[in-house]
Amino acid sequence: MVNVYEYDFDNDGEMELMVVYSTDYASSFIQIFRYSNGLKELIGDFMGQSLISLEANLISLPYGSQGLVNEFIYRNGSFYELTYHNPLGRD
Repeated sequence: MVNVYEYDFDNDGEMELMVVYSTDYASSFIQIFRYSNGLKELIGDFMGQSLISLEANLISLPYGSQGLVNEFIYRNGSFYELTYHNPLGRD
């Protein structure tokens, strides 16, 4: 199954193109493109499970069976993976 969406990750009025496809029930693949000067540019290539969440410039991709999630934020034309640091060294 393939789905195509437009989404404005940086709220600049220019829509990015998000292609979401899956080969089975457990995995989804996401590719995000932007157009600049008439050319397409791949700006995101992600994998997650079926319930992808978008909120403003943040994409959340669940994985595993324990409620884990990878999060990526879109800033200055690129996606960056968010990592959380525990300064006490405990989980």
